[in-house]
Amino acid sequence: MNKVPILLCKRSKSLGQVRRWVLKKGPTFLKVYIIPVLLFNLAVGCWSVVAAHLAYGVFIYLGYAVIVTISLYLYLLYLSRYLY
Repeated sequence: MNKVPILLCKRSKSLGQVRRWVLKKGPTFLKVYIIPVLLFNLAVGCWSVVAAHLAYGVFIYLGYAVIVTISLYLYLLYLSRYLY
C-alpha cells in the first residue's frame, strides 16, 4: 500500500488574537488625517454655499468659527482613542 502523508495545518493565531493585533496596530494616515480633513472641507464647502445665499455680514465669519471649533473638538475626541 502506498501511504500518502497527510499534512494537518493548524492556525498559528486564533481569530481573537488576530483582532487584538489589528486593534493594537494603531491609527493609519487615512483614519487620522485624510477622513477628518475631507469631512472638514465638506462642512466648509456646505457653509460657503449657505453663506452665499442666506447669511450676511458677521454671521458668515461666525459660521466659520463654529465649524472650526466643533471640528477641532470632534477631531481631538476622535484622536483620544489612539492617544490614551
